[in-house]
Amino acid sequence: MDELAEASGGIAFLIHLAAKEVRDRKRKALAPGEIVELLDHALGDLDRSHQMTAFLTRLNRHYGKDAELAAWLLDQLAAGPRDRAELLALGRPDGIAIEGDGHLRTVLDWLRSDHYLDAVVIDGARRYEWRYPALRRIWVLRRL
Repeated sequence: MDELAEASGGIAFLIHLAAKEVRDRKRKALAPGEIVELLDHALGDLDRSHQMTAFLTRLNRHYGKDAELAAWLLDQLAAGPRDRAELLALGRPDGIAIEGDGHLRTVLDWLRSDHYLDAVVIDGARRYEWRYPALRRIWVLRRL
C-alpha cells in the first residue's frame, strides 16, 4: 500500500490504473518494486493510459505561442528544481525564446496555476519544481 501511495502520488486515476493492471494480469501478490513497474507499463501503453493524453497535449491548446517554451520548462524541471536565473542561463533549442525574466515568470506562473509546478524557497531563492512527482514521472515516460 505504501508503494502504491508513493507511485501514484495519491492521484485516484493512477491508483485505479495500477489496480486495473494488477487485476488484468491476475496477480495475487506483488514483490517490492512491482507496483512501479506495472504502473509504468500501463502508462507507456497509450490505450491503457489514454486519459493522460490531455495532460500531455493541453499545452498546445492553452499556451499559444508559449506552448513549446512551457514544454521545454517542464522538461528541464523534470531533472530537478531550478530558479529563474538558472532557467534563463540554459541553452535552448531554436524556436524557443524567452523574452526576459518577466516572460519566463509569466509562463512559470501559468504552469503553477495549472498544477504542473510548485515554487519553493531554497537558500533564499524561489525554485520551481514539479508539484506531483507521479505526474513528473508520466511526463518523463512519455516525453523524454
